[in-house]
Amino acid sequence: MATESEHRRQAERNEEFLSGIDQNRFPDWKATVAFYKAVHLVEVLFAHQGRPPGGSHTRRNNTLKRDFPDLWREYRPLYAFSRMARYWCMAVNPSHVDYVLRRLHRVERIIHELM
Repeated sequence: MATESEHRRQAERNEEFLSGIDQNRFPDWKATVAFYKAVHLVEVLFAHQGRPPGGSHTRRNNTLKRDFPDLWREYRPLYAFSRMARYWCMAVNPSHVDYVLRRLHRVERIIHELM
């Protein structure tokens, strides 16, 4: 399993990639990469607190719902938009991405406060 610093490094790489994605051309990918940045930030928190890694999305989601309800409230839309874009081929538009990015910033803030 990855360490806290490895998850942090991956979150930073995802942010670098996220910053370079054209929101108007590839809003679905922008939403997806935002979600995966959030995944790694959550894993940073889990590792920092000595918790086991989330492992699967289901297990991570259940831990967030149970132990971090405020964080879950912000993380859940990232998960949902990513799934809709990836599996349901939902047309994500730039205004959706603005919403997703606001949620990502809130995830970052909450995790920062918890650490």
